[in-house]
Amino acid sequence: MIYADYSYYQNSFGGSAVPESSWMRTAGKAGDYLDAATFGRLTDGIPEAYAEKVKRCTCEIAEYLYTYAESLIKSGTGQAGAKSYEQIGAYSVNYASVSDSISALLNGSSAGLDSLIHEIIMKQLGNSGLLYRGCD
Repeated sequence: MIYADYSYYQNSFGGSAVPESSWMRTAGKAGDYLDAATFGRLTDGIPEAYAEKVKRCTCEIAEYLYTYAESLIKSGTGQAGAKSYEQIGAYSVNYASVSDSISALLNGSSAGLDSLIHEIIMKQLGNSGLLYRGCD
């Protein structure tokens, strides 16, 4: 589910990191994180009192997802994938392939990113009741 459109991202949130061509995919992934954290409570509509917070949360998560994916591809040096090995004496650097980096993500190596997304969700929606795990 996509909880913020690109116009909101650019004009209200003030975002510029995610290009419009990547917005639907990236915001959709951000929505997946929100749906998991809220136990699907947003899929039938965002409660009006929290609409702005949900949109801001979507935008912030989308920016981090996009920039994280870009950093895996570029690694800051134009190399494909993240740095997998570095040796100081007789300096040497190796980079993981993009497929290795993606495989690591799928196998749980994105703990830092997941923690960051959790913090964003808690910051935006922590006191909303949308994250409540108990019975309604």
